[in-house]
Amino acid sequence: MTAQELDFICAAAFDQGRLCTQMCSLELIAEIQPFRLLNISSARRKDTMRTRGSWRSRNPRLANVLAVAIAVVLVGWPAYGVLRDDFAVPVGHGNGPYYHFHGAAAWLMFAGFACLGASILVGVSLRLKANPDGKTGRHVAEIMGIVGAFVTLAMMVLKSMGLV
Repeated sequence: MTAQELDFICAAAFDQGRLCTQMCSLELIAEIQPFRLLNISSARRKDTMRTRGSWRSRNPRLANVLAVAIAVVLVGWPAYGVLRDDFAVPVGHGNGPYYHFHGAAAWLMFAGFACLGASILVGVSLRLKANPDGKTGRHVAEIMGIVGAFVTLAMMVLKSMGLV
């Protein structure tokens, strides 16, 4: 029995929902192919599944463009509010209430959103360098994101309490 015949028999037995312990014993596989590991479950899946992974791995350019667009909005929207000295953050749905930040409070909110946007841009730059496991950049991005979220949420809580 050749290796191709054995692959076909194992795949057919797997498709019928049976375990192929009688026809595909480990000893027989070891005699025919001593260095090849036979993965029975993936024998038929390769034909039906064309893509694997998340949508980001299938469309890396689209993921990078969307991430950069989100970062630009996270920095541009507060920057416009700071320039007008009236940074409005919607609190409810639709035409609900807004929290308005002025002066130093608006600058702190801008700094928080800028940290979040910079965190996203650092992540995109690591992906473009094909170095997603770069420890220094990843840690910098995580710290900037945490600091940005903390500053933003702290300012929102202070505004809801009436202290800002």
